[in-house]
Amino acid sequence: LSLQTIVCYFSLSLYRSSWPSRASPPFFFFLMIRRPPRSTLSSSSAASDVYKRQELSDKQASLKKRERKAEEKQSALDAKSQELADKEAAATADAQHREKELADRQAALDADAEKREKELSDKQASLKKRERKAEEKQSALDAKSQELADKEAAATADAQQREQDLADRQAALEADTQKREKELSDKQASLEADAQKREKDLTDKQAAFEADAQKREKELSDKQASLEADAQKREKELSDKQASLEADAQKREKDLTEKQAAFEADTQKREKDLSDKQAACPEA
Repeated sequence: LSLQTIVCYFSLSLYRSSWPSRASPPFFFFLMIRRPPRSTLSSSSAASDVYKRQELSDKQASLKKRERKAEEKQSALDAKSQELADKEAAATADAQHREKELADRQAALDADAEKREKELSDKQASLKKRERKAEEKQSALDAKSQELADKEAAATADAQQREQDLADRQAALEADTQKREKELSDKQASLEADAQKREKDLTDKQAAFEADAQKREKELSDKQASLEADAQKREKELSDKQASLEADAQKREKDLTEKQAAFEADTQKREKDLSDKQAACPEA
């Protein structure tokens, strides 16, 4: 063994002791080989020893410089690892914040839907109240129709009584009876015409009321359909926003995974280069 090999083994032991990922303790090898003394000492042999010691010092300095570079590279790798961890924590916090905003928007939409349902229920109650009022009006109209029929029946009974009186007086007052019968017939025709007119007016009012009720029901159904379409549109917009947020989160996770894989590949490459340099040290 030469003196260069001894120095290389010693430097390798120091490097293994400074490397933090090595689990084995450092080993120091001291091997000294003494050459046999020369019979004569010349100036050329002394100069050769000086040159050899100088070369040994240069190699030791070069090895220390390489060790410092390796430590600087390790520090840079640690700094990049810490930066990547900080970015991952920031991405996680951002995703949690987006999820919270989405939950708040969902709660606001639910509250808005409940409010719209309450307004629709109030409108339906108002419509039922109007229908009850319409039924009351119809009942009043029926009562008036019954009253008119009672009056007509009373008028008919009065006419019959008058006819009976006229029949009793027919012997003495035949001419007068005919005149009164004619007047009674005219009055009865007028009453019938008035009754028909009242019935026609009542039918027209009832038809107008039914048309108004159908129109109000149609307007209410159109409003209800518009509210349902608006609610479906809002739900669709919310689902689209949620899908966009999920795609953004997946993209961020994919970018983070790719960066981490690139960092691991770079770290493996650096470790491989360092192992190659370490393997090439004894050959030097």
